[in-house]
Amino acid sequence: MDISKFVAQHARYRSDHTAVIFEDRRLNWREFGERTDRLARALQDSGVVLGDRVATVLGNHLELLEVYWACARIGAVAVPLSPLLMKDGLLSLLKDAGPRVVFVSVATAAPVNVAIRELANDAPTIGTCIVVDGEATGCLSYATFTAVPNRDFMPPLATARRASFARPPCC
Repeated sequence: MDISKFVAQHARYRSDHTAVIFEDRRLNWREFGERTDRLARALQDSGVVLGDRVATVLGNHLELLEVYWACARIGAVAVPLSPLLMKDGLLSLLKDAGPRVVFVSVATAAPVNVAIRELANDAPTIGTCIVVDGEATGCLSYATFTAVPNRDFMPPLATARRASFARPPCC
């Protein structure tokens, strides 16, 4: 099975079965599929396309799981960065990754925003900062970012190109 369809398949055929238990929250496959599709649409609407990188500087959050599956859904690359990184480590890794979107927590928002500002000239592709667990200066809230119109999800027409990533070029 194509991993980009994993959650959608489970949402269709196992909709009422439990998909995720996080702290006191339980999501069935239908709910989890709706949340990941909504995030995938929001990422696409923000300009994320096949092969773009989406960074996370998060501890253990439900939204971290949603980011991974939404990236798989649209062919983006999830770049997990440790929430323990300090400014210099973030500068180096964010510059190398050049993510279009960075997901942070309230605890990691300040050093990430400093790094993004300092990289404005060196890594202009770094775009939106999204905070998943509250409000932070310089970031959109996760709820605001994912408040996209509820419409059918249309995955990118990228199956052929995605398949080409699986094999190294021939000699």
